[in-house]
Amino acid sequence: MISTERIIAKKLSPDAYILFCSLFLGLKKYTTDTQIKNLFTFWGINHFLARSGLHITILIFLINIFCKLLQLPFLYTQTGTVIFLFWYLIFSYASISFIRAFIMTLFIIWCMFFKVPSNTIHILVTTLMACLAYNPFFALALDFQLTFLLTFGLCIATTAHE
Repeated sequence: MISTERIIAKKLSPDAYILFCSLFLGLKKYTTDTQIKNLFTFWGINHFLARSGLHITILIFLINIFCKLLQLPFLYTQTGTVIFLFWYLIFSYASISFIRAFIMTLFIIWCMFFKVPSNTIHILVTTLMACLAYNPFFALALDFQLTFLLTFGLCIATTAHE
């Protein structure tokens, strides 16, 4: 009996097969981590290997809890959050999903600091325009498209009940 894995191996090129196995089957036995990273970068889906917006959300949540335990004022909490996120951005690999979450966080903190009413979808669109103004070719990258579409879907899903 021929396994599904062998059939897929015959149908795909070696590079596509490596990507398929690592993404959908969780198999990394066919290649090294460096090869996988290079292939993910080539295909524009290297955000699967990097931090995402969830990392920023968790970090901000932990920072805010820590600052509340210390009873720090709002200004110190938000300033500390921004400084920590800049250091985190500088000293680690930044995927487009991380950059999207980072910019959105900066906009949200700015709105809270200046008491500007904010809407998550407006902040997302502003972030999208800022990223495209920085590099219009981001629009062609699959990871850029996926991070903004997923975040837009989450924003719509969470605001649908309001």
